[in-house]
Amino acid sequence: MKSTTLLASIRHAAIVHAAGLAALASIIAAGYLLGVKPVESIRERQSVLRAAVRARSEDEADIRRKARDAEAALRQAEESLRLSGVSLQPTSHLNTKIRDIAALAAEHNIEVDSLNAQPPISDQQFLRVPVRLAGRAAAQSVSEFMRSISERFSDVAVRSFDLRADLATGGGWSNVQLEIDWYAAKSERDKEIPAR
Repeated sequence: MKSTTLLASIRHAAIVHAAGLAALASIIAAGYLLGVKPVESIRERQSVLRAAVRARSEDEADIRRKARDAEAALRQAEESLRLSGVSLQPTSHLNTKIRDIAALAAEHNIEVDSLNAQPPISDQQFLRVPVRLAGRAAAQSVSEFMRSISERFSDVAVRSFDLRADLATGGGWSNVQLEIDWYAAKSERDKEIPAR
């Protein structure tokens, strides 16, 4: 009887220890799943986000550098325009000039959403016709377009531009708005427009 009692006591102790080990394993698993795993997931997500922020910061720095280069090219083109003798066309050629600007934009892979001319502004010797181009393109394409427009058209200058990275597409595309001035010759009819 002592051996059966001893055997029952050992069996009972084994069951209690097994239940304790199972409970301890459950607590450890729950602690990992509820405590450690979410923290690991958060850290992994933070690491991915930090890498994305670093990449976007580098993209922004690159776009800013290209913008500075484009502004310098613009100043140089405006100075060249100011110093060179330019033959101006009358405003009746506006549609032709708009078509030429659109064709040049297409050559530089700029997706034009709109290209609109505003009413002419009179200066003492010529008319300035503001033209607004809105579209999407790679920053490099915009820079090359601005350089080409001043090289190809001596009567056109980019007055200002706004280049904003489109982070949603992730393909290096930017939303662009260009304020372009077309300088036109005054006709007899245009001489009635007051100078600003």
